[in-house]
Amino acid sequence: SQQSARSTHSIMLAITLASAAFVAPAMRAPLSSAVRMSTEPPAAPSVNGWTYSKSAFVGGLPGAISPLGEFDPLGFCAGKSLSEIKRFRESEIMHCRVAMLAVVGYLVGEGVAPLLGGSIISPSAVVGAANSHLGQQNLFAFTILTIAIGVGELYRALVGWVPPTESAFTIRENYYPGDIGFDPLG
Repeated sequence: SQQSARSTHSIMLAITLASAAFVAPAMRAPLSSAVRMSTEPPAAPSVNGWTYSKSAFVGGLPGAISPLGEFDPLGFCAGKSLSEIKRFRESEIMHCRVAMLAVVGYLVGEGVAPLLGGSIISPSAVVGAANSHLGQQNLFAFTILTIAIGVGELYRALVGWVPPTESAFTIRENYYPGDIGFDPLG
């Protein structure tokens, strides 16, 4: 029983560390306090090595790769503001991270849970396909999982988004999409 608990803890630690691979590197631009005396609007700030360019595809954000290149066949980003483009990229990155973790979850659920004879989240037995594993968890395990997801989403909202009382659906000017400053591997 103690050996099984150690194995479970080792697997949970490995999954936690593997999820760190889905975190964007945190490169912060130095803050400047220089005063500008000009009537022209200030240029967009350089954030994480990227500076917005209105003439570039999706504002110059990296991501256009071969063979598709500048892929936006329905024109979702055409004529969008810096804030809207950053909001779209934030959404894209977060959905991709959830999908990558879901793949890991399916592999672990299908491959590891049957070997342990139960769940790695709670000591209850799980059976069947990975799609049904979440519904088989006890209330405590489900509550812990829900709270963990909620805390992560709240932290991301506080770091990257302008409070809704100031401006709804707006990403902070000095925030690079997906970069919440968490990079345990450096």
